[in-house]
Amino acid sequence: MSEPIAKTQPIDAGAQTVRPAEPDAGTPRVDRRLGELLKGTYTLERLLGAGGMGSVYLAQHALIRKKVAIKILAPEYATRPELKERFLREARAAAAVDHDGVIEIHDFGETADGAAFFVMEYLEGEDLAAVIQREAPLPWPRVRDIAVQLCRALQAAHDRGIVHRDMKPGNCFRLVRDGRDVVKVLDFGIAKLQNPDEGVGQALTRTGMIFGTPEYMSPEQAQGLRHDHRVDIYAVGVILFELLTGKPPFIADTFMGLLNKHMFDAPPRPRDIAPHADIPAAAEAVVLKALQKDPDLRFQTMDELAAALVAVDAGVAPEIVPETLRAKPVRGAPMQFRGADAPPRPTLPETTAPAFPAPFAPPPRRLNLALVAGLAGAVLAAGALVLFTQQDPSDRPEATGPKEHVSVADASELLPLPPAPLRRGRRPRPTCCR
Repeated sequence: MSEPIAKTQPIDAGAQTVRPAEPDAGTPRVDRRLGELLKGTYTLERLLGAGGMGSVYLAQHALIRKKVAIKILAPEYATRPELKERFLREARAAAAVDHDGVIEIHDFGETADGAAFFVMEYLEGEDLAAVIQREAPLPWPRVRDIAVQLCRALQAAHDRGIVHRDMKPGNCFRLVRDGRDVVKVLDFGIAKLQNPDEGVGQALTRTGMIFGTPEYMSPEQAQGLRHDHRVDIYAVGVILFELLTGKPPFIADTFMGLLNKHMFDAPPRPRDIAPHADIPAAAEAVVLKALQKDPDLRFQTMDELAAALVAVDAGVAPEIVPETLRAKPVRGAPMQFRGADAPPRPTLPETTAPAFPAPFAPPPRRLNLALVAGLAGAVLAAGALVLFTQQDPSDRPEATGPKEHVSVADASELLPLPPAPLRRGRRPRPTCCR
């Protein structure tokens, strides 16, 4: 592989991309693996890059002198069977997909010190992240050709029951052949195997675990819910958005801030983000349909998405089904206390109703003051704690991405409790004054 392979290591919420430590002044850094012969066949020549789980080296086949790329699991993970299995599963998953758009896996084995490795084809080029940073917004015909190739490769993976789950520009490697872009999908390290069969291996993840890259996560993936191949369709929609506009649809300062936007916010329209990019209306519709929150409303297969991309040039646009967005939990809602014998708090299903439906309309200000005074006395008498809430920094205007262009009613999932009725003939006794 070429230098940009350093950017393509699979990550999860807790993983970090590691940077090699700086050597002491005047002391050259020596990689002890350089020159090592693996399986009596592959000689390690140069470090191409390092990531969270291991390093990638340029190597040469000892007999036929062919260049290959070898990915070696980091030594600290060699004794952890679950990480070793996850590492080798990347090789098995990619090898199981027989398609020109997926990187080829040639061999695998272990180093002399017990670290697992696998051998893959060496590619000379760059990833799409570099292309976007340098050239985006890209013209529509070029975006279409790149995206159709991604769709074909991922459809081949889905046909084998393999869901990538970490599709992003850094995992799409671009070569130039005969003057045109050729794209290959890399890094199946966190792939999910929906229909595992012998020789491929079992999926290591389960519901409730979050894997992937937050900028490209589908809402169901961000919530750790059960998901399927349609998470890849959503991720390709994000890649399309970025190729056409030069920016991802959602921006935030934190990991959780990005996940919240994927779950709750409507994406902006690409033509509003890049008004001078000459994005066809039908192409915009394709992107927005791929980004629908409900997986049932997206394209259902990669082949469907590829067909819609091709149909854009004929002016054919897919139908975008209006959907009700889930509301963010209410922040700073008044707290109320209730006794153990009080009825359970009612719950509200997803809705587009106003934030305070009629049965829970906020009481008049005068009644609120009396109620607060009574509750303050109870809190002081019982020695209860006072909790303070503050705004999520990811919701600050300067920390968020472009404004949404789809109006959604302010529905609420977490409503304040209705005020407890005051008993007749008794007034709350003041406990303090100012």
